[in-house]
Amino acid sequence: MLENESELIAKVLLNDDKAAFGKIVEYYQQAVRQYCRRLSSPDYSLADDIAQDTFVQAYKKLAMFQGTGKFQAWLFRIAYFQFLQFLRSKKPNDELFDDISSPDHSETTLHQLDIEKAMKQLATNERVCLTLQYSFGYTQQETSEILDMPLGTIKSHCKRGKEKLSQLLNLSRKHEDKSKLTNSNVA
Repeated sequence: MLENESELIAKVLLNDDKAAFGKIVEYYQQAVRQYCRRLSSPDYSLADDIAQDTFVQAYKKLAMFQGTGKFQAWLFRIAYFQFLQFLRSKKPNDELFDDISSPDHSETTLHQLDIEKAMKQLATNERVCLTLQYSFGYTQQETSEILDMPLGTIKSHCKRGKEKLSQLLNLSRKHEDKSKLTNSNVA
């Protein structure tokens, strides 16, 4: 948690203190961008746009933050709705995301790419729920509050998403193992 977060929020609300809001942005921008990148993977420019829009909306709606939950969760909720607005504005037959490309091909990066490719294949709500739960450590109850969805729906999205991820990652591993066998037989 940001030190003096409540004081910074009060300064913004009472004095329209942009420097105080800048400190809030500086503290939370990495987490918000990471969350937006998962939502829009691999379109990082879209993620940056959504993150920027998130902070603009947060500044405009700061008086609506009631202080009962985590400020980061409130920002994630705004980011999620900004992302949904983007999806609604897309033409139905447009491709949202193309392919993942990375100049670094280390073992860890390849594994992360497999996960990101698999996450990309999940339904948006499944991807969002799993990201909040596993990347940011929110409980299903907190995820329910962030996304303004019933807890049962969150549980269903998480269960389906995990099952799909498991299947997709197992298929990826089988393909990788088969490829290694083929390459070792050729050598």
